[in-house]
Amino acid sequence: MSSKLVSIIVPVYNMQDYLVETMDSLTACAYSPLEIIVYNDGSTDNSLDILKAYAGKDSRVRLFSDANSGVCATRNKAIREAKGEYILPFDADNILVQGYVEQAADVLDRSQEVKVVGCRIEMFGEKSGMMPLRKYSKQLLARKNMIDNCSMFRREDWMKTRGYSEIIQGWEDWDMWIEMLKTGGEYVQLPIVGFKYRVRGGSRRLSTRNKKNTVIASINRDHAAFVNKMLGGPLREKRTWSRFINFFSSILGKRSFEVSDLYEAEEVFSMPENFGLSGTTIYKGRNEIKKIDGKSWVVKSFKVPNVFRAIIYGWFTKSKAQRSFEYGKLLLEKGVDNPQPIGFVENRTFGLLRDSYYISECSVCNHTFWDLIKNKDFQNREEILKSVGVFTADMHKAGVIHKDYSAGNILFTASSPYVIQIVDLNRLSFKDSISLDEGIKNFERLNIDKAALEIMAEAYAVERGFNVAECKEKIVKMRWYKHVKAGCTNL
Repeated sequence: MSSKLVSIIVPVYNMQDYLVETMDSLTACAYSPLEIIVYNDGSTDNSLDILKAYAGKDSRVRLFSDANSGVCATRNKAIREAKGEYILPFDADNILVQGYVEQAADVLDRSQEVKVVGCRIEMFGEKSGMMPLRKYSKQLLARKNMIDNCSMFRREDWMKTRGYSEIIQGWEDWDMWIEMLKTGGEYVQLPIVGFKYRVRGGSRRLSTRNKKNTVIASINRDHAAFVNKMLGGPLREKRTWSRFINFFSSILGKRSFEVSDLYEAEEVFSMPENFGLSGTTIYKGRNEIKKIDGKSWVVKSFKVPNVFRAIIYGWFTKSKAQRSFEYGKLLLEKGVDNPQPIGFVENRTFGLLRDSYYISECSVCNHTFWDLIKNKDFQNREEILKSVGVFTADMHKAGVIHKDYSAGNILFTASSPYVIQIVDLNRLSFKDSISLDEGIKNFERLNIDKAALEIMAEAYAVERGFNVAECKEKIVKMRWYKHVKAGCTNL
């Protein structure tokens, strides 16, 4: 049996007619260690006196009282006061069934993958019988509040959320369950009746049904990425029909995205709307690159393709943004350094690619290879050139050819130990092996002086086990045709 402290959270507002039954069931709980946090939300009836009586005779009952602020704010305040590692919210008119707390806590003990534990629910009052419950899936969670509020979770997981929404009036626990589970973790439903749910004419479950559209709008706004991923678009007023409607709507326009596990999907998903509103432009040409305000993120907005390319990227090949993201992750797996990929997002109309964005962490490097080209007296220049040669050799040994291996796409730090990174990742080639000629040809766009080329060639040759003299000769001869044609080879 679990030995973790469980905090049962009970917000109370004018519940004098039902509170004794509820508190009797909670104080009868045999689980230990246990605390029962009852939080009076400005009741105007006899509820506070009833709670004081229970707090006076049972040390596990911790009583708090404040002016009326609503059930969501009260739950949040109560959980902040809680000392337990596990939290079980409970309605002040329900009745706890013995064994629920013990079994739910045991499930959380056994698996960190499980974030929420619920149970079967028996109705009583104006309606009786078992409450119908659906088998859990994230797809169903995206369109239905399928997890009852009286489910157990870890306090640390709750702390990573915004808590219960104090804006949504009704189904606020749905918002919290989505936030808690959309980034990973599972829900387990115990096969036992864990509590009895009192059905009353004025209960919140019934009175909030008329606010459904407001709740749907809030879910679509705050969890757009999750809903889009699960339902192929927004949650619709006819929630059951959401995927069907979105399938046909996607013919007109659709947003696709992917996010690395360590990052919040919502910010990536909303990048198309936010890109033009904030951030500092660090490059603007055919594409635009921005540093995002208040974050260590860089976003590359790719030029909207012409009709021909929109068809190609829409139907036949991956977009530059998607390739950049996938190649960035693959490079890191192969040991080839580049700024940490975060995600990509792209918009399509009638299946044709429109705008697309690649998001990564800022590079730790503060120089580009251009600094070495323009300044022969750059501090530690020779050592940096050697490091570039070794980096290139390691990249080739990993089977990677950067097809735009140019001065602006090679970044470095100016002090030892030198860090070399590559950017502009949508044009890469992956091979089982790369020959000497293929490898040396990869230097052709680096329009730098002959001495610098030979320094890189020697470091490259030693690292790959090639003949140094041959590498030096070939790296000078393999100049990019545009440099040769323009007579600006820097030789």
